[in-house]
This record gives sequence, C-alpha cells and structure tokens, in this order.
Amino acid sequence: MPSRPRFLLPVLTALAIAGSSCVTPAHTRPALSVDVDSGTVIASHEMDRPWHPASVTKLMTTAVVLEAVRAGKVSLDTPVVFSRHAASAPPAKLGLKPGAQLALGDALRIMLTRSMNDVAVAIAESTAGDEATFARLMNLKAASLGMRGSRFVNASGLHDPRQVSTAADLAILARHILLEFPESATLFGIPSVTYAGKTLRNTNGLVGHYIGVQGMKTGYVCASGFNLVGLASRGSRRILTVVLGAPSARTREKETTYLFDQAFATASRGPTLISSAPSPLPAIDLRTKACGKNLRESFKIDEDNSPLPLPQPKPARRWTIAGDLEDYGG
Repeated sequence: MPSRPRFLLPVLTALAIAGSSCVTPAHTRPALSVDVDSGTVIASHEMDRPWHPASVTKLMTTAVVLEAVRAGKVSLDTPVVFSRHAASAPPAKLGLKPGAQLALGDALRIMLTRSMNDVAVAIAESTAGDEATFARLMNLKAASLGMRGSRFVNASGLHDPRQVSTAADLAILARHILLEFPESATLFGIPSVTYAGKTLRNTNGLVGHYIGVQGMKTGYVCASGFNLVGLASRGSRRILTVVLGAPSARTREKETTYLFDQAFATASRGPTLISSAPSPLPAIDLRTKACGKNLRESFKIDEDNSPLPLPQPKPARRWTIAGDLEDYGG
C-alpha cells in the first residue's frame, strides 16, 4: 500500500493512508474541489459522508455574525464580552478572564486566524445572548443554504458527537460567505494577528506559502482528524477545496495543494455543487487513532501558548499547539 493518498480525476477515487497511527488502515475520507463562481464540482470523493467539522465550524459562526452585522443587529465595534462559560472553553484559547472585552471585528480576526475557542463562544453569546440560541441560528442558516447533512450544537467546533457536516455542505457554506460577503473575504487569510504583545500565526500553513492562497479555515479535534477548507485564486478563477480527516496538519496541506494544482489545470466542467440527502451512516470517530500517546509519538507537540517552529525545511510553515489534545479546535 502507498504511504500517501492517490487521486484520480475528475473523481477522487481514493484518499487512503496506510499504516498511520492516526488513521485506520485503508481509511478513505472526504475531499472536494469546486469552482467558486460557477459552483462546478471539479473533483470529489465521499463529499456527502458525515464528518465532525471541528473548528471549520467557525465558518458558520462567522456567517451568522456577518448576517447579523448586515441586518444592523450588531456592528464590528460591538463589545464581545467574555462570560465565565466562554472563559472556561478548552484550548486553543486566548485566555481572557470573565468580564474582558474585545471589539467584534477584532474577535473575528483572532478567532479565524488562530482558531480560539473561547473567542468563538464569546462571539456567540454577545451576538445571540447565549450559545444555545446562537446554535439554533447556525442550524437555521444551514437549512436555508441547503446544507442537508449538517447539524451544529456549538460555535467553536469543540467535539460533540451531534455536531456533524459534510465536505459538500462545508463547500456550500464557504461559497456562500465568499459570494454574499465579498467585503469580508480578507478575514480568512490573515497571516498573523498581534494581541497583548503576542503574535498569533494562522493555523493554516498554506497562508503565505502557496501562490494565490486566500485562506479559509482549519479544524482539528481527535474525533475528526485534521480538516481544512481552502481557497486560492489564479487569474479570474477561484477554487475552494475541502479535506477532512487527514492524519496531520502537514498532510491536509499537501492534499489541499494537490487539489488546487489539479483544479487550476482542469476546466470547470462538471456537476453543480449541491448537498445530498443526509447519509444514514454515522460520522466516523477517530479518537482511538488520533489522540493521546499516538498523536504525541506521531507529531512533535509544543506547549500550549508557547508555540515553537516545527523542525522542517525553511521557511517555517506552521506551529502546532498542544494543551487538551481532545479539544484543540485548530
């Protein structure tokens, strides 16, 4: 068996990692590329398979907030107040104490760049009053977009077995944001933000290191593996990609790069992106393969809030955060 995924176009017929300690042998997983402006699916594999979205959830959090801003219910200057519930969210987190505040615009930039869970919860509470009410807004938005395979129960993406989505649904969501809120597209590809004297680098290692990449959102919890919704442009074309369940951050970036390269080399001819009927299959839970001792032995993990560059060829690409590995949302 090969040690890296094999792709066949126009359909991605295999995404298998063999012998990995973080993914079951011969485990196939969802992947997708789509032309943003035409909505044409260029390549796909199991794009309607249920999956835990992890911090890719924060795309929906952002969509709900941007809609509230447009409706005049909040503004980018609205204070985001950290409750005890928000402040107690597991890492990755900004670590502000109850009562602390951020402007909503700053909170969005921090949440999307460094995938901070406490910031996501505070944004939800400050927008809708409490996180449960915000989750209902998330589900209403998902239904309105035709995301038939998605259900949300929190704003951060911290693991809940009920929180599921699909590659197709996540692409529908990302495309909606880009087409409906083009003025906010730069939120998703910020290389780094600075807060309290600390530089918080983007969890997406392709930002600044792949020509034309414009970001979007990473996600990781033990149950999901490493997820990435990516966006890149060349000339007049914009391509969205979705990779779910990769065994490492590096792998999700390699697979995303492959999808970009192949999509830009392929004419946008194919089916239109839609969400199929919900699958009867449950979302796979990778926790027995992707966490604890296995993860620590497979990847170099640095201490939370003290990121160090991983050993790799220059330029350094990304940082990995530890802490509570089960709940890390980046």
